[in-house]
Amino acid sequence: MTCSGSRPPPGRRRRTCGSTRGAWNDVIGCQGYLPQSRNPQRPYRIKGTPPILMTNSRHDFVTTYRAATNVARQIPTATLLTYDGVAHVTYLNDPCSRTAIERNLRTLRTPPHGTHCPPAPAVTTAEPPPARQ
Repeated sequence: MTCSGSRPPPGRRRRTCGSTRGAWNDVIGCQGYLPQSRNPQRPYRIKGTPPILMTNSRHDFVTTYRAATNVARQIPTATLLTYDGVAHVTYLNDPCSRTAIERNLRTLRTPPHGTHCPPAPAVTTAEPPPARQ
């Protein structure tokens, strides 16, 4: 892996992602390599929209809860529905979120601000091993 798929800098070999250490070293090696972004992040300026339902898990491993709350705060008509468990796609992983999302799709009504869905109980799929005698 190299910076943006470009040729490796002189004296460095092209590396594939065989381990996280190798990939991490390549990412760190890219710092300052690319020119400054042409589209830096700025505050959202969203006005005049109907109610928007946003969903996010408190322990999402892809999109952070902090980022979700930041976006929701910048959109006046947004309501953030929080799943207090671990999931990325709350619709598929949580019946409480799924119910609120489907209701929103049918009626365009959002749940009250600050609504949280409880985490689903842990599911075990394997039987414990038999006791040794």
